[in-house]
Amino acid sequence: MRDLLYEIIKAKKIKANWNERVLFEIAENFKNDSSDNEVWWDYGSGEEVCGFSINRILVAYVHAKLPICFYSSEFERYKIIYSNILWFVATGDFYKNEWFVDTKKLREIVPEVQWRTCVEAVNPESFSVDGFRFATH
Repeated sequence: MRDLLYEIIKAKKIKANWNERVLFEIAENFKNDSSDNEVWWDYGSGEEVCGFSINRILVAYVHAKLPICFYSSEFERYKIIYSNILWFVATGDFYKNEWFVDTKKLREIVPEVQWRTCVEAVNPESFSVDGFRFATH
C-alpha cells in the first residue's frame, strides 16, 4: 500500500507556489498541444481534480488545490515540461486500490483538501487514485 499523505506532504513542501490558475494554464496548454488531448474538469461544480486524456485514455489526474499529478507513462513528456510546477507520482493503474490515507491527519495537515465520502463509498484504508478524485470532489 502507498501512503497518499506522504506524497501530498512532499508535493506541498517542494512546490509551494501552486494555485488553481496554474492548473487552468496547464490544462489549456495540454488541450492546445494536440487534437487528441482532452481535459475534463467541471470546476464550476466544485470538482477538485482535473483529468487529462490522450485518445480518450486517462493519462493523468491533477488536484486543483495541491501541486500533485498522478500520471501514467503516456504523460511522461508532460512530466518533463511541468516538473518545476508539479510533484509527479507514477501510477500504472488509476483504478487499483493501492493507496491509504489517515483522514484525520489529512484534515490537520492539508485543510484545503476535504475527504467528503463515507467509508462505504471510498475506504480511506484502501482506495485508488480515481477513488481519491471521487472522495475529494
